[in-house]
Amino acid sequence: MKRILIISFFLVVAHLGLSQNIAVNDPTYSANNYKHPNKAAYAKKHMVNAIIFERAKVSQLVNYKKPYSLLMAEVFVIPASKKASKSRKSYKHPQGL
Repeated sequence: MKRILIISFFLVVAHLGLSQNIAVNDPTYSANNYKHPNKAAYAKKHMVNAIIFERAKVSQLVNYKKPYSLLMAEVFVIPASKKASKSRKSYKHPQGL
């Protein structure tokens, strides 16, 4: 009975591991990838790299010598995701820990 449970557990784990479609953070899946046209077509079809820009009002220094001369400017920003801020990647472990 134990053998059947262990084998079925490994089969389920193997099925879950092999049934993944695409890596979440794979930079080669871009609409601008000219070396791999199949990945570029997939990215265009599924809108993998569709980034939504937001507008934000930011106060910028006009002159760095006068810190109180601020100018309000409207700039485009890319919204930060919580997933990116919790990343455990480093130069030693580029895939994370």
